[in-house]
Amino acid sequence: MLAVSVFAPFSWSTLALVAWVPMMMALTGASIKAATRLGLLHGVCLFGCTMGWLANVFQSMSWSVYPLVLVLAMFSAIFGLGYGLAQTRWKGGWKLASFGALWWGAVEFIRSELFVLKFSWMSPGLGFDPHFLTSVVGVYGMSVLIVLLGLLLVCLRKPWLGGMGLLVLLLTSFIPRSAPEGSSLRVLALQAEFATMLRYQELVDSCEEDIDVILFPEYALEVDPEQSDKMRLRLTELAAERSAIVIIGARTDLENGEHYNSAVVLNENGIIGKHHKNHPVHFFNDGKKGELAEPVVTSLGALASPICFDNDYEGVVRRMTQAGAEVFLVPSLDASHWGERQHYMHSELFRHRAAESRRWFVVASGSGMTQLIDPFGNRVRSLPIMEEGILYATVPKLSGDTFYTRIGWTFPWVWISTSALAIAYCLIKLLKAKTQ
Repeated sequence: MLAVSVFAPFSWSTLALVAWVPMMMALTGASIKAATRLGLLHGVCLFGCTMGWLANVFQSMSWSVYPLVLVLAMFSAIFGLGYGLAQTRWKGGWKLASFGALWWGAVEFIRSELFVLKFSWMSPGLGFDPHFLTSVVGVYGMSVLIVLLGLLLVCLRKPWLGGMGLLVLLLTSFIPRSAPEGSSLRVLALQAEFATMLRYQELVDSCEEDIDVILFPEYALEVDPEQSDKMRLRLTELAAERSAIVIIGARTDLENGEHYNSAVVLNENGIIGKHHKNHPVHFFNDGKKGELAEPVVTSLGALASPICFDNDYEGVVRRMTQAGAEVFLVPSLDASHWGERQHYMHSELFRHRAAESRRWFVVASGSGMTQLIDPFGNRVRSLPIMEEGILYATVPKLSGDTFYTRIGWTFPWVWISTSALAIAYCLIKLLKAKTQ
């Protein structure tokens, strides 16, 4: 229940530092079977309590929430299994704590990024607010660090080191940090779900400020402007009228009956670039998987537009940053019937991507949360969810890689290989002991 309280609707993020400690206490000293079952129980309770909103997503198949929760809970069981196995070799101390943290990171990364049903939500690193270390180790690295410090509380005879580490992590999260300056863009983000072009035009017209970029939500258009002369003309006229670049979510139909979920970038002369969504939403007709993750180079700079679910994973934003993205302008959806809790939970992913890449993010979401996020992951401004409106912001452009985008993103592969070797070692020792 501590872990549940970390996420919406409670959002007590500070508790993420200790919310998984009771589970670690329960697993420590347990047999392999007991640790596996306890891990499964923890996963069922956590995912079952936090993911009830999935019934709104799969309205005609609300029963599908139960098998999905069970599948995700299996990863908690796998963690318990590996931790229980490690205890047959190490009864406590640094070795068990270090293995447990690396094994947690490996299992979390596989669940989030490699498993066929990739699901990156409900983890310690995501639950804790973005930290200055996020640009070094990423959100998965923050999970490993939090779990390591929690395990030091449990595994060491003198647990003060883990407690001091958690305290330092907490206190340093409150250190004020000023965002670096750069030349700025004036961005207008629109929040309206499946509105008509007339309504979008009214929202744009309600802004009397000078605009450099007009950002529409995901799937604002049912057709690609490149495939509709009428729509392309209307958008280029809008760009010319406001002397702005337009970024709009659209559907790009393919000859084989498939389509791309696209972010189309236009100016007064026509289309100047596109991004196709790399991570279509599971179980939905969300388009064919896009392969490239690059910013669109414009007269205003290198503008990156990963689409909605692209930001649930670290790779798309990281690759765009490595390719020179100076600012992230994100079309998103989050359908209103999915519920407020889903909207609040999903809005957190963008904060951690901003902190990993040290870039400003502007997100235009159909029914919310439309938000402005600084390079440290702080939400500077947002619109109320489920309401139409506009968000106007002056957004600095930044350049350069972070330690995470250069090297830190490779850490999970080290955790996977290291913990796999440790599991193999413990298993061999256990089998040898049983045969003697």
